[in-house]
Amino acid sequence: MEHPEVPKGFYYHFKHDLEGPVGSYAYEVMGVGRGTEDDAYVVVYRPLYDNTWHENADFSVRPIEMFIDTVEREGKVMKRFRLVTDAETIASLEALSQERYPNT
Repeated sequence: MEHPEVPKGFYYHFKHDLEGPVGSYAYEVMGVGRGTEDDAYVVVYRPLYDNTWHENADFSVRPIEMFIDTVEREGKVMKRFRLVTDAETIASLEALSQERYPNT
């Protein structure tokens, strides 16, 4: 069973505010996992911002189809998560990752 490609790296959720902090709604994708019971592919990721919803878990998972799909917001269709490709932003997100997860 094939699955869509989801490269490891840093992503912004569609709720990220380009004028706000670099880490808001920023995530680090650790890889793609597969359910042992249902064979479903999931994206394994972790937040780079403080969010109490994540406080009792090391990672979040989302079905791969939902991770790569599009959403509509204020009349615009956009990717739910978009890969960060700007080198300066990546460097800032790497620093946030090291600060938030120093032992990994």
